Amino acid sequence: MTVGIRITIPRDFALTATAVENVGLELYVYENGTTTPVALFSDRACTVPAANPIVSAAGYFPRAYMASAQLLTLTLKNTAGSTIHSDDYVDPEIGGTQSVQTDATLTTLAALTSALMQPQGRLTLTTAVPVTVSDVTGATAVYYTPHQGNLVPLYDGTEFVPTAFTELSQTTTDNTKSPAAVANNSNYDMFVWLDGSTVRCTRGPAWTSDTGRGTGAGTTELERVKGIDLNKVAITNGPAANRGTYVGTVRSNGSAQINDSLALRMVWNCYNRRSRPMRVLEATDSWTYSTATYRQANNSAANQLAFVRGLNEDAVTALARVQVTTSTTTQRSVFIAIGLDSTTALDAGCVSAWASLYAGTPSVHGSPIAHYRGLPGLGYHFLAWLERGAGGDTQSWYGDNGAPTVDQSGMLGEVFA
Repeated sequence: MTVGIRITIPRDFALTATAVENVGLELYVYENGTTTPVALFSDRACTVPAANPIVSAAGYFPRAYMASAQLLTLTLKNTAGSTIHSDDYVDPEIGGTQSVQTDATLTTLAALTSALMQPQGRLTLTTAVPVTVSDVTGATAVYYTPHQGNLVPLYDGTEFVPTAFTELSQTTTDNTKSPAAVANNSNYDMFVWLDGSTVRCTRGPAWTSDTGRGTGAGTTELERVKGIDLNKVAITNGPAANRGTYVGTVRSNGSAQINDSLALRMVWNCYNRRSRPMRVLEATDSWTYSTATYRQANNSAANQLAFVRGLNEDAVTALARVQVTTSTTTQRSVFIAIGLDSTTALDAGCVSAWASLYAGTPSVHGSPIAHYRGLPGLGYHFLAWLERGAGGDTQSWYGDNGAPTVDQSGMLGEVFA
């Protein structure tokens, strides 16, 4: 025995009927999205056919049943045949419309989702560790691992499509999905892209200089599309133009390997950047330097902090501190500073420091501290700890003075990468 479904008239239709006319309004019941009438019945067993449209009497509609469940289109017309109200996707059992995701709605939602989404992974030199806490040196593989999630927006030429990924990797020697193997002392941009149905994260060509990626064919020139940087030109063995999502930059050392350490931050993330500490400590007990010109502290190339930057967006900070004395009772002044890409001149972003020294009784020694904060620019840069003697007598500078747990000179810094 058939048990029919009673059509519940939506409230807005019923109120309209009451407000407009008490008698004679016609409620047409169609298959959803069409003008095909649905078979109606006046009894629950669906044995007695009823008219379609349903005609109101004294402000209400007679009961009507349908034999099977389906969404409806309801159209209310007045006695003159003019449409007063119409709705699609009406659920006859609840008398209300259902939320339906049409193709246009889904397209709009996809566009909105991609506009709000940023890549959720991070470049790292250690598998499954998005933010390393220990030095990693001499790495021969770069990983792109999930961090805030496992989605990355990939451009299809119209919209960004959120694409799921598991950890991606590429070795420094690979030349099948990048233009060439990693060369010595070079910067490389990393792109996530779709190789057929395979998601990859691979290198572009080397930058044309330490501080510029270049423009045009054969480079990794970037182009910002809807707020996300893409490869503007096609990359050999890699993504076609505007099909690779830029996720960061790495730099190789003199052995074509990658470092990410306290002194060498050579992995930079475009998204999900984190504060990365930097540090170099001078282990020499002491040394002398009295010339009144700047040089690198202890004449050591190790006394610097080096890093790579894919975009010039976040400030870099650093400070240098040292203990120093002079040899006579003649008052002498010494200086320390921080140089940007220079071992002989302080940078404009540096606040240098000086100390006035005296070797009498009592003696006066100095502990100057220099500070740097600035935007160094794109690409590879270093901040050098500089010292300047007094130009007379003999100044002694102290690294750890034989007691590193008590008196330690050095350089501290912070980058976001």
